[in-house]
Amino acid sequence: MALVESIPLEKLANHLKNRDPARKPVVLVTTGSMCPVHHMHVSVFDIAKAHLEKTHPLQVVGGFLSPSHDNYVGQKLGSDSIESIHRVEMCRLALASHPFVACSSWEAEQPRFVDFPGVTIFHQRHLREQFPDANLEIMYLCGADHAVRCMLMNGMRGIPVVCVSRPGSERHMERLQTKDGVFYVVESGLDLARANASSTEVRKRMAMGAPIDGLVGPAVASYLHRNVPPRRPEKR
Repeated sequence: MALVESIPLEKLANHLKNRDPARKPVVLVTTGSMCPVHHMHVSVFDIAKAHLEKTHPLQVVGGFLSPSHDNYVGQKLGSDSIESIHRVEMCRLALASHPFVACSSWEAEQPRFVDFPGVTIFHQRHLREQFPDANLEIMYLCGADHAVRCMLMNGMRGIPVVCVSRPGSERHMERLQTKDGVFYVVESGLDLARANASSTEVRKRMAMGAPIDGLVGPAVASYLHRNVPPRRPEKR
């Protein structure tokens, strides 16, 4: 697939036309299984944007959600994994009306698994090539547990990291501190019920035949029911 299709640039280009010249333009990139994509995957972009623009001379002009490669997801989730063709399409549906975030399918389309630093670096290079005069800052967006586990408190190979908290991550947040231009800590302010949306919970509810309203959007729910048969729990 051509890069113009794998990494759609229309939203980013539109926001760059109206950017504030006094603020540095930022593009957020996040990776993950997205098996399936749920509300929290999308909400973290809005939370990060609001915080960065309120507390720093930055303007978030774009964002990309990158579903991981089938090799990685298959090893991680086994029989619970969903093929990338479906995970990518559900991300596109979830982001169809989002004002600045789009789905990048580049990672999922590679012949082999590319880890998140390589994915982010590729997007940085590609976006700067496409918008050479924009002075874009690419930042990697992730959760507190991921930041601590992967030791991202000093950035990631020269790329700033934005870490968003959620209820239950307090023990991780105690170890994290903002370093301007390198690492940004964002308190989500979400209540526990909303923040606890997870792909695991979506799959669990589907397996039990329970509703998934409130965890995923209507378009994603409809796609799941039509294209991804639930894995029924084994009887013991």
